[in-house]
Amino acid sequence: KNSASSFLKRFNYFEMEGHIELAVYDKEGGLVASMQKTDKYYIGDETWWKVVSGSNRVKAYLSDVSYHDKTETYAFDIVYPIVDEKAGGFMGVIRMVHDASMFFNEVTNIKIGKTGHANLISSAGTIIVCPIYPIKSHNITESLIVEIFKKRLGWTIAEDDAHGGKNSVVGFAPVNYVEKYSSDGVNFGGKKWYIFVRQDPSETYAPINRLMWQVSIIALSLAIVLGTLGFYAANKIMKPIHTLHASAEIIGNGDLSHRVFVNTGDEIEQLAHEFNLMAEKLKTRQDELENAYLGTIKAITSAIDAKDKYTRGHSKRVTDISLEIGRRLGFTVEQLSVLERASLFHDVGKIGIEDAILNKVSKLTEIEYAIIKRHPQIGVDIIKEVDYLKPIIPIIRHDHERYNGSGYPDGLEGESIPLEARIIAIADFYDAITTNRPYRKGLSHEEAIEEISSQSGIYFDPHILNVFLDVIEGFRGNNNGDET
Repeated sequence: KNSASSFLKRFNYFEMEGHIELAVYDKEGGLVASMQKTDKYYIGDETWWKVVSGSNRVKAYLSDVSYHDKTETYAFDIVYPIVDEKAGGFMGVIRMVHDASMFFNEVTNIKIGKTGHANLISSAGTIIVCPIYPIKSHNITESLIVEIFKKRLGWTIAEDDAHGGKNSVVGFAPVNYVEKYSSDGVNFGGKKWYIFVRQDPSETYAPINRLMWQVSIIALSLAIVLGTLGFYAANKIMKPIHTLHASAEIIGNGDLSHRVFVNTGDEIEQLAHEFNLMAEKLKTRQDELENAYLGTIKAITSAIDAKDKYTRGHSKRVTDISLEIGRRLGFTVEQLSVLERASLFHDVGKIGIEDAILNKVSKLTEIEYAIIKRHPQIGVDIIKEVDYLKPIIPIIRHDHERYNGSGYPDGLEGESIPLEARIIAIADFYDAITTNRPYRKGLSHEEAIEEISSQSGIYFDPHILNVFLDVIEGFRGNNNGDET
């Protein structure tokens, strides 16, 4: 308590609104007088002290904003050095703490529509003045601050406008005199202040939404009118074109038997006719290629069968039986083609097995049987580079699997075995056990049927076995074959 403090208290009565504290400090930073009770008795250790007390002292210092607990507002310090006019020496400072919002009352008066308003923010993301929410209850996001810094002045879309709005259109502009003073890195803590304007997105976009709604109604009306007018044209003009396009896709996907039927009496019908001629030529060429491939396959299988007089004709008989089973099961033309190739080539791997093992009269040793069991994989290795034969790879690999999982090479069971392989397995087994072999005489038809039937659900698929029993009556005869 001293006369200087009393003077400062009286001074407050006729000073402008917004003063929070007013105090005088000596050249050492010690408190000389204060407008009110304060806990800052010494300020010589403040970071800004050298700025106002040193030889290169500034004329005035303005601090960064900070929250003032007593007034519950953001405030900043305004500090003036006290200098002896005659001697020119530094005598101390006058420090005033001022409510930041009092400098920017006009900010709170800015209104945009019903929900739009302006804020005062710092480059640290602090909202200093907001007429809507209490200060310290919200801050500008870091991503938005970065966007503001990048553009400095203008508009942007904010994912979060700090007031609950998403994808809001916001405007911003720097407070020029703050930017001027803060450029030295000292005043205002080196930070910048911005006027930040936002509006609730629902209000911002309302005119656009209304316009879009009106445009949508107009567009819908036009669509109905044009759709009605175009219906006739679509049927008369577009339908044949669509038919031609759809047929082209079908043929392009490999169905060369498909034909285009267009009756328009114009160029489109002529185009369809030419298209059908082209498809016919392609189909003929494809059939020729397939027949050539098939002829080659039959020649190879005949060569395989010829290695052993007991297996001559085996592949053809297996193929005939398998194809008939496939027909009974409702196979398509393409499925039957794959089944035929697989049946003819099911023993192609035996090319890689020594004749001495294939033609051995006595029972095979374990090692020899292990070698025999390699022939499915050998067959796969032989045909894997031939595109025409790639569809049959899983079939010839697994035609020695058993329904109960006890077969080879992978021990597959049930329907995990390819359907075609399950068919060939029965046809192959029947032909093998009904033909003579070097070490045993073939079974009769009745004995073979009894043997095969006993393996239902063990070696063979029960359903395919039943179909086989219906088919085989047409294939009775003296066949030659090989079990393995």
